[in-house]
Amino acid sequence: MSIIVPARNEERNLPPLLPSLLHQTYPHDRYEVIVVDDQSTDATPQILAEAAARDPRLRGIGGTPLPPGWKGQPH
Repeated sequence: MSIIVPARNEERNLPPLLPSLLHQTYPHDRYEVIVVDDQSTDATPQILAEAAARDPRLRGIGGTPLPPGWKGQPH
């Protein structure tokens, strides 16, 4: 099972969120947490990388830039 978290400029929210997701009562070997960093301009990528280095169930992937003229949610 995968938990997918979209994240853009979430430096304030990731530190409390990630531990709560990684310490579920669900069996630890049966799920992963994937955080999609949507072109953050704050410390989100660094926080994510540091947390992923501590727990192999956590993966961070980078979102792609929006096409010209598109806004985030509709895309």
